[in-house]
Amino acid sequence: RSGVVLVGPGAAVVTVDLPLAQLDRVRVGQEVTVTPAGTIEQVPGLVQSIGVLPSSTTTSTPTYPVRITVSDAPVTLAAGSTATASITLATATDVLTVPVSAVTGVSSGHGSVQVLSKGAATVRPVTVGAVGQGRVQVEEGLTAGQVVVLADPSTALPTSGIYAFAAIDAGF
Repeated sequence: RSGVVLVGPGAAVVTVDLPLAQLDRVRVGQEVTVTPAGTIEQVPGLVQSIGVLPSSTTTSTPTYPVRITVSDAPVTLAAGSTATASITLATATDVLTVPVSAVTGVSSGHGSVQVLSKGAATVRPVTVGAVGQGRVQVEEGLTAGQVVVLADPSTALPTSGIYAFAAIDAGF
């Protein structure tokens, strides 16, 4: 959520705090979708500026202020109101994906999955790309049709070899 400031007739600036881990993926001029609080109406905006100093240092993960300009702000985006801003960090079509819970140890675009073959699970290194909607793009290391081991967050940690499985999908 973020605060809204009116900047002229019909325009508003929305400021959001972005975690450091996502800061390098946002650029000035990038398109944003803003939803005023209490509505489902989405309005377009653009990233106007990205702060160089953190807006908060009291948490373990610093956040940085990102100012978003909404040039045609609706009445529901009044001064002092709040809104939700969505910045698309990546898109992918016709790609190989697996559920997020299948990938472990992700660091610098690399991770691993367990592939089930002939009743045995083996660890495979993978290169990952875009993440969203509960899926992770796999750029290298798997092929469509392989079966991967998933984590089941609703189940206690296993003390033996109890796993859930999913076939790999193409598409995102």
